[in-house]
Amino acid sequence: MTKKMVDLYLAPKRRDLEDLVWYKCLTAMQFVDDRVGWAVGSAQIVRTTNAGRTWRNLFDGSMVQLAFAPKKLWAPTKDTCWIIDTIGLGKTRCLFTVDGGQTWLPLELDSSQYPRDIFFFNSQRGWLVCDNGTIEGGVPAISSTTNSGQTWQSQQLNIEGRPEIIRFLDHKYGWLVERILTNAQTESVSRLHRSTNGGETWDFVTAFDDHILDLRIRDHKRIFVCGESGLIASSHNGGLKWRRLKTKTGVAINFVALGSNQTLVAGGDFGCLLLSRDEGETWRPLHVPDSDANYVGAYVLSDGKLIVCSSISISYVDI
Repeated sequence: MTKKMVDLYLAPKRRDLEDLVWYKCLTAMQFVDDRVGWAVGSAQIVRTTNAGRTWRNLFDGSMVQLAFAPKKLWAPTKDTCWIIDTIGLGKTRCLFTVDGGQTWLPLELDSSQYPRDIFFFNSQRGWLVCDNGTIEGGVPAISSTTNSGQTWQSQQLNIEGRPEIIRFLDHKYGWLVERILTNAQTESVSRLHRSTNGGETWDFVTAFDDHILDLRIRDHKRIFVCGESGLIASSHNGGLKWRRLKTKTGVAINFVALGSNQTLVAGGDFGCLLLSRDEGETWRPLHVPDSDANYVGAYVLSDGKLIVCSSISISYVDI
């Protein structure tokens, strides 16, 4: 059954001389609660305070001068948002706001530090993973703050590859995804590491043959990962055992969003949007009209409706 989709925000676009349409694509979206959400992409830092009905673009000329290209974000509160540029063309690779985007401040990083992911458990406690910007991801490091980013404590990560995803359930229990390139840098494998002391040390847990693109923690026992080749896998015992779930697709799954009452939403490339009502045991596609864009994020509202972000739009979907 085709689901009704209502566009809330459309990414800027242009037509070239051959009448081809080019978009300034969105890359990530996160909601703090049912009303406040953020999304980022090419020349876009958009924010809503009314459950997605309207969006305001906070990207301004000063960010253009900084050559800042928003790629990933984490918003621990309705007024606080951290945004990183994983491309690294300019000197500023991380910006943050504490006043809802009215003003933005740079996080000063060493010239050899290239951020890969950022996560805040609350407004004060956060983590940032970096490498040296090479394809292989050399000199991996993790920084942590306990005072809203005023000061950071950094240390080298004892891993071989690139640290790509950092997530914590609380101030101690966290997961790290490491990407390792193989076969003359043409394929990737991912390794999962777990910390029980706030990221001071990490223990290797397991490896996946596919490139992991997202990780979500429901609680200390239930963890979900997704990635290339239709991968969605779950553990229900804290990572001791993992099971690959049947998605019936081979496209890259870019994210898994956790709703209430065992609801999961997963989105991927080429218009792949999946829904599970039994915490991943079964999945069914959400057919939406005229959608072949890549999905990059979603949020399940408390009334059961879905806000979904693709590379070219943010929309309501009734599930």
